[in-house]
Amino acid sequence: MEIEEDKNSKNRYPVRFIFLNSFEELNEVIEHLKNFSDVVFLDSLLDNMQWLTKDSILLEIKNKLKEDSRLVVVPLSEFLRFTPTNDFYGLLKALSEIETNDYSRIYIPLVGLYKRFKKEFIDEFYRKDEWAPIWKLVGNIKPVTIYHATFNFDDKLQLPEFEIIKSTTDWFNLWKNPGTMKVLSFSKVIQVFHSKWLPDEIFNLKIIKNQKEFVETIFGEKFELPFYENDSNYWNRLIKIFNKRGVVSTSSLIKDHFNIMDLNKLKAADFVEYFLSEPDKFYKWILKNYVSQFLEDKIYLKHCFTKMDSLENSELIELLWLEIFGLENIESFYLERKEILKRIPKIDESKIKVALERIKDLPLKDQTPYITGISTAEKEFVINNVREMDLGSIRHYLKDCFPELYSYYDWDNLKPILDYDRWLLEYFKEYNMCKIRNDFSENLKSLIEEKNNDKNSFFDWFYTIEKPKIDPNGVNYWIDGLGAEWLPLVYYLLNEYLGENYLVEAQICRVDLPSITKCNKYPFEKFGDLDGYIHNNHYRHPKTLIEELEIIKQIIKKIKDEITINDYGVINIYSDHGFSFLTLSKFNDKILDFDDAQHEGRYLWMENNEDLNDKYYITLKSECSDKNVLVALKHVSLSNVPSRETHGGATPEEVLVPYFRISKARKEVTYTLETAELDADISNPVVTFRLSPVPTKIPEALIENKTLAVENKGDGYYQVDLSQVGDLRPQLYKIKLKINKQTLDLRVNLKGGFRERELI
Repeated sequence: MEIEEDKNSKNRYPVRFIFLNSFEELNEVIEHLKNFSDVVFLDSLLDNMQWLTKDSILLEIKNKLKEDSRLVVVPLSEFLRFTPTNDFYGLLKALSEIETNDYSRIYIPLVGLYKRFKKEFIDEFYRKDEWAPIWKLVGNIKPVTIYHATFNFDDKLQLPEFEIIKSTTDWFNLWKNPGTMKVLSFSKVIQVFHSKWLPDEIFNLKIIKNQKEFVETIFGEKFELPFYENDSNYWNRLIKIFNKRGVVSTSSLIKDHFNIMDLNKLKAADFVEYFLSEPDKFYKWILKNYVSQFLEDKIYLKHCFTKMDSLENSELIELLWLEIFGLENIESFYLERKEILKRIPKIDESKIKVALERIKDLPLKDQTPYITGISTAEKEFVINNVREMDLGSIRHYLKDCFPELYSYYDWDNLKPILDYDRWLLEYFKEYNMCKIRNDFSENLKSLIEEKNNDKNSFFDWFYTIEKPKIDPNGVNYWIDGLGAEWLPLVYYLLNEYLGENYLVEAQICRVDLPSITKCNKYPFEKFGDLDGYIHNNHYRHPKTLIEELEIIKQIIKKIKDEITINDYGVINIYSDHGFSFLTLSKFNDKILDFDDAQHEGRYLWMENNEDLNDKYYITLKSECSDKNVLVALKHVSLSNVPSRETHGGATPEEVLVPYFRISKARKEVTYTLETAELDADISNPVVTFRLSPVPTKIPEALIENKTLAVENKGDGYYQVDLSQVGDLRPQLYKIKLKINKQTLDLRVNLKGGFRERELI
């Protein structure tokens, strides 16, 4: 070899450049040279520096030459590769000018730099004709591809096909792995130098701009999510998962982490619950992106996730509540959003009030798709909005957005199952309407004047109504203060909660006078929340009505839970009295002075058994005392005008209470439609259908997930008005009728004609 021949001859210039084609050749040359030369490893000079200088390299070589006459310097090519032209020429010139005039040798093997060496140095070097030999090994270049990632990634990767370099030290040691064909670089050095110096004779370069490109380039797999710089940390986590587990997808990550068998069976509310309960932000990010990328645009949650700037629960919760007010064509979002809002925390009610202001001038039918009836602000908005409207004609709009209020006023649908004088049901329908409006209507005043005109007129109707009979064999509950005004609501709630497993029957019953607990106690479990509320809170509209609706709802839920947990067969619900809001000072002035009257002036125990009767009060023998009792006959109290709802008097809402008998259904009932296809004219789009056998509850009617109000006409006949749909056209409408677990299809062929425009 020329090296062997050369090493034993004297020469003025000790430096020998050896040009090689690959790191394999470099290793072979080093292995040979180190037999008679001391190896100078340039990475030993770094000492926490990011890069070397030509002066530090030159000084190190000169110092080593004083210790040993034969040196091999490696890997100078990996320094020169990223060296500017001036320094490139300067270092090579300085090395080439070292003189010893003896047997000293400085071997400098260089990989893949010959063309640049020739162009930028040797062709310009002034001593090129009288200088030492330059050796170039004949052979083919073995290129190495550098895949350089421009982002930070600090974790370890297991990629056998790649040599991974992250630091300058890694770069200067790359030559030690001679079989390397692929290099994965996170090196700052390459980040700084690559644009000017790569590719070259030995290195090809592929830039990986972000983590998504990394997954697709290094792992060879497409990943469905778009890349955003703010998500870099999550993509880094994804790279680790790919490296550990192999090919993954968004859906497989969700399934594995949350232990879900079939994502297609999840509802939007399920995704929300998973998101809110997940502590790991990476999986929050995966969930958010899955919904944003793969669910349909008609999914409300998709709009909310897309709008999110963070992964904070508070941001998602607020968007779920408020984003709807900035969207159009929202009808299809209603049921999904309502189900979601039932499962998440409420936000500051003032924010909901501000949002509702944006829709206050819309017609009621256009407001209801925004309103779920879950927040107090929504309920107040609805009550304040409808109080001046004809409740009978707009009631169906309340069915979804405030079902408790809808049911509270729903006396019409109970008429077929309540066999009482017409005036009595009309009285409570009017009373409930007045309570919604915070008004004392002329109709109601006329009714109370007629029916409670005096003692005889009161007795004429009062004693025709039975008192409830105690069932010694059933499971009995007592709801203190539950008047007959609440019968439609409780009937609805019991049927809603218990479903087809139980038959619910309802009656209106009277209590003993005065209408107080002392005279109407029951020897079984009492729910006192409602009575406690009216005695401890001044009446404020609509807040009081809203809170009473919620109190009753929670009581019925507790009873339902006990029934279902214990599998009771027969259950009875009783009450001891009702109460009235029409006794308030808003509706009455102080005109009587029975100062010792109790319950804020609704009754008075007579010490001398006097018999006083008037158009405002009556005296009667009480069944719970040996004394006579003076009872307020109308809404005028016996003494001070109250600020709370009161009881003890003789108005229908004080003395009449609901009684419910709940019995376990014997078997599952199959219902059939008498006629499955009906015709209607668009000018009067009302159809009447009949179910057989007669259901114990009103069926639910839906068109494309929009709930329609259904009116009970009795004997299994029901009526539905298709004008609730909105923009009607002559066509075939398909209505889904849901009764318990059964769904029936009713087709309505709507025929053309003129139709008056709806004004509400």
